[in-house]
Amino acid sequence: MKKKQLKKNKIVYLVNALGLDGTSQVVMTIFKHFQAEYELHVITLNQNREVIRNVILPSSVYVHSFNISEDTDYSLISYLRNLFFVNRWRVKYRKVIDLIQVLNPAIIHAHLQPRELMIIHALKKVERFKLLYTDHSLRIKRDDYRWLNRQLLAWVYRRIYRIFNVVAVSKQVYDYHVHFNLIGRRKFHKLIVNRVNTEYFVPSSHALTKPIRVIYVARLHQKKGHDTLIKAWSLIKHSFSLELILVGGGDDEARLKQLHLDVGSAHPITFKGDVTDVLAYLQSSDIGVFPSLNEGLPISLLEKMACGLPVIVSNIPEFKEIINDNENGLFFEAGNFNELAQKLNLLIADSSLRKRLGESARQAVVENYSQPEFKIAYQNIYNLLLS
Repeated sequence: MKKKQLKKNKIVYLVNALGLDGTSQVVMTIFKHFQAEYELHVITLNQNREVIRNVILPSSVYVHSFNISEDTDYSLISYLRNLFFVNRWRVKYRKVIDLIQVLNPAIIHAHLQPRELMIIHALKKVERFKLLYTDHSLRIKRDDYRWLNRQLLAWVYRRIYRIFNVVAVSKQVYDYHVHFNLIGRRKFHKLIVNRVNTEYFVPSSHALTKPIRVIYVARLHQKKGHDTLIKAWSLIKHSFSLELILVGGGDDEARLKQLHLDVGSAHPITFKGDVTDVLAYLQSSDIGVFPSLNEGLPISLLEKMACGLPVIVSNIPEFKEIINDNENGLFFEAGNFNELAQKLNLLIADSSLRKRLGESARQAVVENYSQPEFKIAYQNIYNLLLS
């Protein structure tokens, strides 16, 4: 007589999309680690499934995609309205909510913007689900809001977060949760930093050819600092053969191409759009840049460093837990394209400095951000929730 097969615990992941961004990569990494142990469902709010376009998913992983327009009103009034009028969410996301009810998972693991967590607040008998939220970014920064607005927004977030157990992807995000007292009573709060596969992302084994290539991998969005980079690139006057490669798609592409035309440059900029596998681009580059204005702990930066690229990054707090200035990278003042140009000129001209910083960058990622601990950390959390 055959033994009855035990039913797997079911986990539902809620994401905006399965694009080529860092959040999608985290979710895909979780899939790889837990596909044999759980029945996994991912619900995407839009149709972007680029990260799995050429991937054969195992039979234990299911993807459900919707086509729901994104609300782009990020005002405080909008947050308050969404908090108090839950029925708006029940109407707009009715099909998503119905699917979650039908699936009836043991765990709902969200990777959304905070206000989109109201989808889960709109569930009937939400207390029967184990709720986990991985927060990928700082949400309330001093420079973005006045004091009163920061306090009001923190109050809104506190109301939204209170039903979730929360994971932060970086120490900066974790400290921000603590500072604004966002974690609900009797809910756990964990730090699990983003990690990369350092056996896959490795330095190039062959000598690089001309031109000297500078690379930035990020979606084309205003907060990612492409404006600063393009303006800095216009100031590079080296006689070396140079190329700036921008990997990533987004709504800002046309505007950024026009900015490049407006400011001019002695050296080309190549817009590569969305790329499923960036390894070849990283291994054929000489310098990595990351001029972003707001982050959590970006996987694409760790990938550059794992490939042995010397990196120049904006001096935002999120990067200061990864980079030590002039040890495994260089800082420039966020938004200051003149200073970024100076740091680019420095690395372009000094191959020995590129080599030293690149080797130290690789070592830092191998020692602190490789993947084995990632599975253990999430397994412990899932076990805690299920027990």
